[in-house]
Amino acid sequence: MELADKLNYPSSGYQLKAVTGLKIYRYQRDHALGDSEVVSIKIIRDNKSVINFPKTNNTCVFHYIVYHKREDPKKDPRKIQALVKQAFKQYCAFKDISFTLSLYRNFKPIDILQFDDLEDCFKLNINVYTMDIESGNVECIRRSENEYDSINILSHKNHALYINNIDMLQRKYQYKKCNTVFVSSDKLCNHTNNRDDPEELLQYMFQYIAAVGEKIQRYNVSKYESLLRKIINAHGLTRMVIPDVQIRKKYNTADIDAWIKAGDFANFFDFHKKLGYCKQRSDYGKLKQTIDQVPVLGFNSGRYDINFIKKDLFVVIGTANIKSAIKNPSYMYIATSEVKMLDISN
Repeated sequence: MELADKLNYPSSGYQLKAVTGLKIYRYQRDHALGDSEVVSIKIIRDNKSVINFPKTNNTCVFHYIVYHKREDPKKDPRKIQALVKQAFKQYCAFKDISFTLSLYRNFKPIDILQFDDLEDCFKLNINVYTMDIESGNVECIRRSENEYDSINILSHKNHALYINNIDMLQRKYQYKKCNTVFVSSDKLCNHTNNRDDPEELLQYMFQYIAAVGEKIQRYNVSKYESLLRKIINAHGLTRMVIPDVQIRKKYNTADIDAWIKAGDFANFFDFHKKLGYCKQRSDYGKLKQTIDQVPVLGFNSGRYDINFIKKDLFVVIGTANIKSAIKNPSYMYIATSEVKMLDISN
């Protein structure tokens, strides 16, 4: 401050009195990125969180910028050469440098101190990391504080590699619902299983069974359609099971085909699904109950899964709707008109 008091300000009436804030940036000097001759070691090449672009000709940083800014979900690192050349032209224009093919082909690796110009040119934050090969620890050696979208680059012996998932590279696994970070995928999995809402799991399970169950029912009806049609022609169907038809009249498959042709039903499965059987005493009713049951198989879940959903299950189907229930040390079986579940405990 003593030196500041002695400075002359001939073009200003203001005088410096105090410095209220100060930021110091320390960069590793003589650190260039883009040397395509460097061969990455196996531990980095095999890391799924890092992409090493082939044959970049010392322009790997431009490759990563183009790849990151491209919004195509099927983008291929091997098919962006024309875009990289265009990006290099943009950078030359920004630096007021004449573009030539010779300059592009013989481009030297970019010093890390020139990344400020790259950020201003492409409106992109560039964060640079290094990895200790022995410990696997990842350290950030350059972090940008601009308000742009960020790209993360791994520096290894002056060669740059694109980081597609910095959390995975740093061995940080984040649970999205509570933002907790874990050091391994196993710990994240355990936390997820403990934190998931039981009601959400139950709702998802019923939705899944319903979706799969309809596919199974469609298959069963298609498989036994010829038998079902023979039963209908032999015994006929009345208003007791077919909604909105005349009383005291029996209907056969010719009537069903006419309804399907008229658009009353989409197909035979649609007709079968809308039939109502309060008591499965007829041949068609017994077969319909078997066809419509959704099979569910569980393993070692008798003491947890069944007891977990039993209360909610009984609310939905009612205890009177349970057709059979068998339980022994080896397995447990519960069947209703809509579902049959077998759980194998051993």
